[in-house]
Amino acid sequence: MTLNKRKSGYSKGFTFIELIVVMAVVVIMTMVALGYFGNADRLARLNYSTDSLISAIIEQLQLSKSGNAVVQSKSKSLEQGLQSQPTLLCYALKIVKGKGSDNLGSVDVGTSDYNGQTDKCDQVKKNAWQPREVTGQTVILQNLEFKKQSDSENTAYSQIKLYFKPPFGYIYKLYSGKFTPLRSGILTVVLSSVEVSGISSMVKMNMATGRVYKDVSNVVK
Repeated sequence: MTLNKRKSGYSKGFTFIELIVVMAVVVIMTMVALGYFGNADRLARLNYSTDSLISAIIEQLQLSKSGNAVVQSKSKSLEQGLQSQPTLLCYALKIVKGKGSDNLGSVDVGTSDYNGQTDKCDQVKKNAWQPREVTGQTVILQNLEFKKQSDSENTAYSQIKLYFKPPFGYIYKLYSGKFTPLRSGILTVVLSSVEVSGISSMVKMNMATGRVYKDVSNVVK
């Protein structure tokens, strides 16, 4: 009787094959979970970079329209009967396309004086650009394109400099040392994950309205 009880007790345990199957299921579920949460983390970082780029563009545009576009110049000698005159500032944005995992691209902001006599912005000095953290270590500025209404295709750029002229925020493009007014057209910037292919987002700016937005219809998850 005692021997039979022991045998029946042994029969209730797991066999070696059953343990292997359970371990295999656990491993597969872990791998699936890691892949899901890993992609979610990468997508979150991509969204952060996208929102940071949008914020940088909108900030420069709004500053050119606000009271921050006016600063007081150094007071001249009161003995000469001259008063301090306000100086308008132009706000600028430089976007540089990335070239690979070792060069993710960059976004810089800067200011320059507005010349009222010529109704133009001075160029931002080379060492006066201030970097904005956008790409981090995992996002690349993959494509940089501009399309006019009269063009059938987008024009690709390796970098683009936008100047926002006070007091209404008129948008100008600086290319080859020449300022060109942008009254229409769409600027498109594509950001992509460098860790996983196929994860990207798109930022667009309408030059006619100044609207900057994330094109969610083109977001690939």
